[in-house]
Amino acid sequence: MRATQAKAIRILITLSVIGIIAVVLLAIALPSFIKARNTSAQQACINNLRQIDAGKEQWARMEPEQSATVVESETLVVVAGGDEPPPPVLSGMAGVDAMSGAAFESLAKTYLEGRGYQVSNMRASNDYGVDLIANKGAERIAVQCKRSKNPISRKAISDAVAGMKYYKCTRAMVVTNNRFTEDAREFARGTDCELVDRTVLEQWLKPAESKTQSE
Repeated sequence: MRATQAKAIRILITLSVIGIIAVVLLAIALPSFIKARNTSAQQACINNLRQIDAGKEQWARMEPEQSATVVESETLVVVAGGDEPPPPVLSGMAGVDAMSGAAFESLAKTYLEGRGYQVSNMRASNDYGVDLIANKGAERIAVQCKRSKNPISRKAISDAVAGMKYYKCTRAMVVTNNRFTEDAREFARGTDCELVDRTVLEQWLKPAESKTQSE
């Protein structure tokens, strides 16, 4: 009986020693593992930053070449003020057709400002169908800009007229690089909405084109 108890005690002592050794080894190995993992993460971040810097340097080298190519072919440059993105360098109506929606708004804004209007961009204020508000004296125009590959339907006129009422404007205007459907024109005749289609827009651009060519 005593021999059995002594044997059991020796086994317990052995297991305890093994457990203590395992804890000591874990305490030694864990900091090294954590350090190695942190080092690996830091190195990955450094490599990513180096790639970003390399990309920036490559872009900086390429950008002057791209800018020079554009300037050589320009026929009309429109500079927009404020925080709106400026329209790209234009080449007649083909350049207008290639614009983004925001750049097209900037083009209309610049034209109106050139005629004495104070123009606000409504893009950041849940525009309610109106992209620009143009003020001059007692006149207040709600302007919707529609750069589109398709003819403009009466919905654009309806939105502009609704925005005119919401912003308490005296009249509405829809500007597009395309044309208006007959239904849209018929609807506009019964409202205070001026339609600026592709033909009228070309007339807008001619003074700027003439100025650029004379320079």
